[in-house]
Amino acid sequence: MINDFTIGRSDFSVTVYVPWNCTNNCKFCSSKKDYERIKGDYEKVKQSLQLIRDSMLPIVVFTGGEPSADIDKLRELLRIVDNKVVYINTSLPKRNCKEFIELVNSNECIRSISISRHTHSYEEDSKILHQIAEDEVIATIKKPVRINVVEQSKDSFSIESMEKYVSRWTRIAKMKGGAYSLILNLRSNYITQSKSDLHEMTDSKVVNDLATAYYYQSHTFCNVCDTCTFIKFNKEHEDELIINYHRGVMTTAVQFANVVEINDLIILQNGDICYDWDGKNENISKFLSMINTKKQ
Repeated sequence: MINDFTIGRSDFSVTVYVPWNCTNNCKFCSSKKDYERIKGDYEKVKQSLQLIRDSMLPIVVFTGGEPSADIDKLRELLRIVDNKVVYINTSLPKRNCKEFIELVNSNECIRSISISRHTHSYEEDSKILHQIAEDEVIATIKKPVRINVVEQSKDSFSIESMEKYVSRWTRIAKMKGGAYSLILNLRSNYITQSKSDLHEMTDSKVVNDLATAYYYQSHTFCNVCDTCTFIKFNKEHEDELIINYHRGVMTTAVQFANVVEINDLIILQNGDICYDWDGKNENISKFLSMINTKKQ
């Protein structure tokens, strides 16, 4: 029996699965199956977002699916939470690309977007991701961009391979205006990431190899994820690119006896509110009451 809740990490966010699917079939994606079994409910998602608008929670993340696939509906969802800080996850497909970028550039509540790109080149990414925008288009986004690269295999990692990613995205970072305008986010595949070695960064070959090639900046972590940050300098010792190595597990809630630590609140594509990716929502009304600012 769950009697109480506590908020975990400092950048606690509400992750919203938009009620429409994407056209990709990435083998490492778990939400694709969820979209096949859970029917989207746009009106209920709006109702759930209104609850979030009235809450103390500061950050909303739109993911999918593909948020940019329906600009009109996305614009309406953004209007509901225009008092929050908003981030968007996208594969940035060509369809609606110009309109989507105009929305991102002009909407003050959108602080940054994350774009999925998983290989060394646009040509290879195009074999995985459906009809995606060219790299140069990303440079027209005025907000900071995080490039999400899902690590295919820890065993195949090498600095030589990493340098291909770095070369590709350093070029776009320069076009955007500097190192901090674009971050390269190398992600461990959370489907295969175990909790037992989540924080064993010093024993990680990936981390140790990155530390030999780039300048180590920081290490941040919580109960469900762990991130090491590096900087790529040029010959003049100027920042060229920020590189994150991020680990996360397939859970965002941690239970201690009858208390649950929540690190992300989830709004599913059918509008249901839960506190873990698998739909856990026991006594969720108590947590929603706790965060409702109208009752403070």
